[in-house]
Amino acid sequence: MVRAGHRSHGDGPQRFGALLRRLEGVSPKVLTNTLRRLEEKGFVDRTVYPAVPLHVEYALTALGHSVAEPLTQLRDWVENHLDEIQGLHAS
Repeated sequence: MVRAGHRSHGDGPQRFGALLRRLEGVSPKVLTNTLRRLEEKGFVDRTVYPAVPLHVEYALTALGHSVAEPLTQLRDWVENHLDEIQGLHAS
């Protein structure tokens, strides 16, 4: 997923709409499919609250939290070296 804002993965459960707004350029279909795969693999918990309209929240599991920090560091490294990376492809 793309970086959108600087919210920490420790922000707690997030509703689908909030995630979609943070991930500019990601379609609802892509987000839905990605969240399903993350849930299947044990990185995300999905909690459904019986309400009208339906209230669904997504939260990182312990496994999700354990991988979030290394992925954040990787993302930061890529962002800091993007000009160099893109320059390699231009040569």
